[in-house]
Amino acid sequence: MKNDNKPYVIIVSGPTASGKTDFSDNIAQIVGGEIINADVGQFYTNLSIGTAKPDWKNQKIPYHLFDILSEPKDLSVIEYKNLVINKINDIVAKNKTPIIVGGSLFYLKSLLFPPIELNKDRIPDLHTFDIQYSWDYLNKIDPERAAKIHPNDSYRIERAIDIWKNLRIKPSDALPKFDPPFNFLFIFINPPMEILSDRIKKRTVEMIKTGWIQEVEKFLGTNWENFFDKKGLIGYNEILHWIKTGKKLEDLDNLTENIYCKTRQYAKKQQVFWKSFKTQIQNSSDNSSFDNKIIEIQDTKKIDFSLFCLKK
Repeated sequence: MKNDNKPYVIIVSGPTASGKTDFSDNIAQIVGGEIINADVGQFYTNLSIGTAKPDWKNQKIPYHLFDILSEPKDLSVIEYKNLVINKINDIVAKNKTPIIVGGSLFYLKSLLFPPIELNKDRIPDLHTFDIQYSWDYLNKIDPERAAKIHPNDSYRIERAIDIWKNLRIKPSDALPKFDPPFNFLFIFINPPMEILSDRIKKRTVEMIKTGWIQEVEKFLGTNWENFFDKKGLIGYNEILHWIKTGKKLEDLDNLTENIYCKTRQYAKKQQVFWKSFKTQIQNSSDNSSFDNKIIEIQDTKKIDFSLFCLKK
């Protein structure tokens, strides 16, 4: 049963190059919606071509949470969740429909399964810890959680230890529970891999032609280099390496192919994550008070957009 005290939100996700932007823009124009970004790369002002960022400033409808970070730093899922909730409230107050769009499923998951928020005043200063020492410490108190965290992932290591220090429970036992602050329609665009692969290849070539290499060149010798490595933003590391090794034109085709292959692998990972995430939502929402729906589509061109005219 629908909880009428909660706002109604449309979520549009899917693997990279699945057509989320155009699809959600069409829905927004039909239902009177505003777009909220859920693509991690598009948070950053300096990253545009390689993140397939839309020309959001020149759209007919309002776009939110694009270009909100100018420095190479992380935005935690808790920070993201709080930003999104504030935007949802603002949009609903205007009698508009919030439409959250993006392929960063980890961030989307934080909206439906909110992570535990800790009292910052009680969190010990772990930044003085050696990262290997921190991971070893976590491994002693909770081997199950440590096994799922890369030894170089300082954010998740420190958060896990924070949970142990503050709540005195194992991090692996502190799993977020299904508790979305809104009713939702979750649309996942999932084209067949052969179609997706063709789109990824064409888009990669187009990105290179329209200045992706020039976009990356300005980051040489800056803190962005380490950030790209840490975040795993596909294409940026590969282009940096190509530049540093001489920018040989004969290797440009290999560079393009390498980026295409890695992007395709990432799209497959997104599809795998979605299968697990979808099951988790379905199992959790069966007994909830929310009227939450999931729609998975392969071809956005065959969709009757009037179906998404929601009654508020």
